[in-house]
Amino acid sequence: MKPLGTPANDAEELLEATLLRLKQYQQDGLRYAAIGGGITNANYRVVSRSPGTILFVKIPGKGTEAFIDRQVANEAAALASNAALGPRVLHFFADTGVEVSEFVEGYRPCNNFDFQTKEVRDMAIDCYRTFHAGKLFSLTKTVFDMIDEHIQQATALDGIFPEDWRWLHRQYRLARAAIEASGLDIAPCFNDPMPGNFMLNETYDRMLLIDYEYASNNDRCYELGIWFGEMFFNEEIESELI
Repeated sequence: MKPLGTPANDAEELLEATLLRLKQYQQDGLRYAAIGGGITNANYRVVSRSPGTILFVKIPGKGTEAFIDRQVANEAAALASNAALGPRVLHFFADTGVEVSEFVEGYRPCNNFDFQTKEVRDMAIDCYRTFHAGKLFSLTKTVFDMIDEHIQQATALDGIFPEDWRWLHRQYRLARAAIEASGLDIAPCFNDPMPGNFMLNETYDRMLLIDYEYASNNDRCYELGIWFGEMFFNEEIESELI
């Protein structure tokens, strides 16, 4: 654990600047340490002596504003927190995108093997059902909006497209037209079913969701589809979950 005044990089400089904005904590009693595993963020565990608190601070990665709306991510974190699905959000700084929440203890991240257990799958379905029943976010970004955004960004960056790109894009347009013709079932969606984003408690009877960077209003069937793909469920399990 490091004291304030010893930043080693840009993320830690922003972390320390954020902690100085939290006047309710005794500044000389703050210590922090990096937490591994973040892909688009730098994550830190912060301990305060007075008042005695353990915080989780998420520092946005540089450039991630191109595909992550931090305001909407905070809306989703607040929805989950209010529904007892996620950690309690304590502070959010809209100017920097830094979010501070309570540090979750007594839980561990799931892995793919966990979801081979029916009870774990059922808890995840309950989480999704509760999340989808929440108030809509300020951003609607469907799977089709996501795909179009990726195409636009790849084009702007002179990305290399595969040789059969025209054919692939035509199949996408056909599939999209068919789905949109039947109508989308728009709900607040999590959109990021990495196994590690599901947290299980020590008695295996409660689950939390973490990391809401990709949350948006989306088709709730998409939520199931990407979760099924991430977990490699067979058709029998998929039918049961649907």
